[in-house]
Amino acid sequence: MQIPVSASPQRVLQRRRLWRRMLLGGVVFACTLACLGGGFIAGALAQRNHLVFYWKHSLGGVRNRLTHMFSASEMPTLHVDMKFKHFMKVQEKREAALQRGRLLASSDDFVPATIRHDDQVVNVEMRLKGDALDHLMGEKWSFRIKVKGGDALMGMRVFSVQHPHSRVYDHEWLYHQVMRDQGILGLRYEFVRVFFNGEDLGVFAQEEHFSKELLESQDRRESVIVKFDESTSWGPFSSHGIAKEGFDGTGVDLLRRTRPDDAPELWEDHDAAAQLLQQFVRGDLAASELFHVDRMARYLALTDLFGTFHGVGWTNIRFAYDPVSARLEPIAYDGMPRDADTGLVSLYNDWSKIALQDPTLAAAYVEELRRVSTPEFYAALRDKFVPEWRRRVSMLLVEWPGFNSAVWACIERNQANIREALQVQTIAVAQAFPAAGENELQLEVGNLAYLPVELVGVRVGEEVVRMQGEQPAPLLPPITHAVGIAYSSFPIALPADGEELRAICRLVGGDHLQEIPVNVRRFKAQRGGPRPVPPRLDEVLSQHSFLRERAPGQLEVVAGEHVVVGDLVLPQGVPLHIGPATTLRFAPGAILLASAPLHFVGSAAQPIALCPIEDAWGGVVVVDAVAESFWNHVEVRDTSALDRDGWRSMGGVCFQESPVRFLRCRFLDATSEDALNVIRSELTIDRCEFRGCASDAFDGDFVTGLVTRSRFHQIAGDAVDISGSDLVLVATQIHDVADKGVSVGEASRLEAENVEVHRAHFGFVSKDRSHVSLRHVQVHNAHHGLAAYGKKPEYGPAILEATNVTLVNVERSTTCQTGSTIRVEGETAATIEISLEEL
Repeated sequence: MQIPVSASPQRVLQRRRLWRRMLLGGVVFACTLACLGGGFIAGALAQRNHLVFYWKHSLGGVRNRLTHMFSASEMPTLHVDMKFKHFMKVQEKREAALQRGRLLASSDDFVPATIRHDDQVVNVEMRLKGDALDHLMGEKWSFRIKVKGGDALMGMRVFSVQHPHSRVYDHEWLYHQVMRDQGILGLRYEFVRVFFNGEDLGVFAQEEHFSKELLESQDRRESVIVKFDESTSWGPFSSHGIAKEGFDGTGVDLLRRTRPDDAPELWEDHDAAAQLLQQFVRGDLAASELFHVDRMARYLALTDLFGTFHGVGWTNIRFAYDPVSARLEPIAYDGMPRDADTGLVSLYNDWSKIALQDPTLAAAYVEELRRVSTPEFYAALRDKFVPEWRRRVSMLLVEWPGFNSAVWACIERNQANIREALQVQTIAVAQAFPAAGENELQLEVGNLAYLPVELVGVRVGEEVVRMQGEQPAPLLPPITHAVGIAYSSFPIALPADGEELRAICRLVGGDHLQEIPVNVRRFKAQRGGPRPVPPRLDEVLSQHSFLRERAPGQLEVVAGEHVVVGDLVLPQGVPLHIGPATTLRFAPGAILLASAPLHFVGSAAQPIALCPIEDAWGGVVVVDAVAESFWNHVEVRDTSALDRDGWRSMGGVCFQESPVRFLRCRFLDATSEDALNVIRSELTIDRCEFRGCASDAFDGDFVTGLVTRSRFHQIAGDAVDISGSDLVLVATQIHDVADKGVSVGEASRLEAENVEVHRAHFGFVSKDRSHVSLRHVQVHNAHHGLAAYGKKPEYGPAILEATNVTLVNVERSTTCQTGSTIRVEGETAATIEISLEEL
């Protein structure tokens, strides 16, 4: 779904009033013609089906426009008034967040204000909200609002207002309506018009926050709301550089707070809820012993229906505690619905994957997937919600006249994705190897489905042997894009000569058994391949004298200059720390390989250096590190990237499935395809320098993050190149680039502000269904300033929108392929047929 950048609300309102006058005149004229020529028209319509079709849709367009006019007048309006001194405090907090690259909110940030809605005026306190900078861009800042004095506004005492884009416009509204309708806790979510100190800021999304009103409005007893503790999640943005942890390294955080002397039983509820969730984190409790199984199964299935992978993430998921059943149930929150075209999103997060290893929950989840993926379920949703949904779309049309919702098509596509996952023809693959014992085989079975699969047993000739006797059959974890097939190993007796082996499997919760032929190998299964086997801690300490144990399960490099002979391969899951005044010189082709965070913290006076002994070295590869790496004052020189018998990386520094933050780092003279390549990870690049790259500087594939206050120069390829990503680019300088200053492709979203590109072939490029929003950007001395086109036909056209853009000495200001869109200062640029080969 692509939403154009709006003009100011005042201009939108002026255009809308003009349109209403014109439309009203047209309706009167049409009605007059209908009265005069009704008989003739009726006869023509009865004989000409195509005229019936045309007339029907013409009336439909009039109906929609009239609905838009009247629905807009019904939109709730909030008039917010705040004193100047309090607004300045908010402004200072925003500026600090823009400088830091992340909003760090606290209770001290709240300032007083008043809000008027209809005839009600309430006192409130409000602060900025949202972690990422997209909540602070433009004029629509996101606010958390608390109503004071025991009052409530629109039935809520705590809520947020934010740009509708932050929650994917009408998609989030429908998501919460369906969740609540299906018995899952959801937020009250509405569109409101906001006036701030008399200025019309246009349409906002109003979202309920976590309070007792949320529970009571959905027939739940007052209790507590808990979540995984993410207090360390944003730690790297502090001066201490604390690493981000996955959910399994967290505690439990209380959201629904009440004074102990007011409601001591709620603190008892919190202790019980925290104990349950903490035991799940430690692996001591199965999901069915912790969660309300039916509601959790339904929540996960509806997550797949709406593609709300964001809301199910461990930092976003919230749970309400039911003191009667002593179980937790999920709360739908911050879903950001989308097409889930790469498997089932409920299996993308560690906590939900672990929860679905419980056969009871997994079976209920599969049953819910079958229910929500039927055409009957889709038809029932449309019958129930389309009228109110149309009203919400009409509200959005007030400010975005070109808005075109794709929520129902998205649901249909996700239903098809679920059905495909449920109907996979071959659910497993099996092989066996000679085991250590003479009369044993090592059976390895891999799941080919996106759902858990039960290994019921093994057929040996005509006899069937159950895997665990009368115990529940073991579950095979689903296939994932990050890991691929994860094989599970089981010892079995060696069959007699000529007896065939078959693994008996079924989709969890299903009735149909599949017998999978077992391919018996003559050689033993053994570790190894192009990627080195991780050593033990004692092995790596004996191999590299400059390493020492910092704490149990952690390594550090002794300060000084050291030569690395061969690869520096770290033990599985062991982090590495490097401090100031440390240099590591690597042999040609050697790499540093890690599967845990790298904490490299130097200083301005004593930076850390990673460089070759001779001309070049392989670089750094970090794969599947759950916690976040943090680099500060690190200089990386002369990387050539990794390429060994099918094991390769494009970047001289490569992070895959491993969140990372770079602060004041330098990437110099890389001869690799990318100086820095980050894949399927969250990242921040702050005040970094990229110089002398033989190809691209930074390449982000399927990443989410921020690049701010950085400098790219002397780049032989692209300075910033992202694919399938969501990136914010702020206050960055790009100079002397042979190809593109900023290249955005493959359904990416980019917001850029205060970015300058000097001397490049292209300034900013949006490709292949990407959406680029530019504010206060400059392009100097370039062949093409702004470009939008489709390079890969499977994606489609692109959009680029720019305001306050400066183009100096640019041969072609805009280059827009037919079908794509470029808007500069609200004006749509001309399109041309483009030969990509010539371009």
